Amino acid sequence: MLSLLVLLTAACAYSQTLNSDVLVMKSIAPLVAPAVPSWNAGTDPCVDKWVGVECDLFTEEGVTSFHVTDIYLDLEGHDLHLDIDAFTPLTQLRSLNALTILHGSIYGTLPASWTKFPALTHVCITYNQLIGTLPASWASMTKLTRIDFSSNRLTGPLPESWSSLQSLLHINLDNNFIAGALPTTWSSIPLTDLVLSNNRLEGLA
Repeated sequence: MLSLLVLLTAACAYSQTLNSDVLVMKSIAPLVAPAVPSWNAGTDPCVDKWVGVECDLFTEEGVTSFHVTDIYLDLEGHDLHLDIDAFTPLTQLRSLNALTILHGSIYGTLPASWTKFPALTHVCITYNQLIGTLPASWASMTKLTRIDFSSNRLTGPLPESWSSLQSLLHINLDNNFIAGALPTTWSSIPLTDLVLSNNRLEGLA
C-alpha cells in the first residue's frame, strides 16, 4: 500500500497536463482572465491550479498526464458579456465531465456543435442571458445526466427528441420563456427532478 502511495505521489509531482488540453484552455484563458486572474495563459491549468478547474490523472500508452475534468466558473460581479459560442473550443477536452458557468452575462444561442463534447455529463449555465430554443440535436448527447439552464431567456418548445437522453436525471429550466406543452415522449426519460416553473408552458403534447 505504501509503495502504491509513493508511486501515485510521484506521478502527481512530475506529471503535466495533456498538451491538447493545455492548448484548449489557453485559447479560452484571455476571455476568462478579467474575472478569474488565475486563468493565466502562461501557466498550466492543472499543475498551477487555475481557479474553478479540476483535473484527474490518466495513463495512456504508458504516459501519465492530467486531463481537465470539471470547469466551474462563478462570474458574479464580473459581467463578461461573451457569446456562449466562445466556449465551444472546450468540446475538444476529451475528459471534461462537467461545465458550469454562473452569473457571467453570457449570451447567444446554445450551440448545436456542443454535441461534440465526448464525455460531458453535467452542463449548468444559469443566471445568464441565453436566448433561442433548446437544440433538438442535443438528443445525441446521451451521456448527459444533468442539464440546468435556469434564469436565462430561452424560448420555444421543449424538444421531443430529448426523449432519447436515457441517462438524464435532472433538468432545471426555471425562469425562462419556454412555451408550448410538455412532450408526452419525455415520460420515457428516467428523470428524478424536472423543474419547469416560471415559463409559459401549458399541458401535455
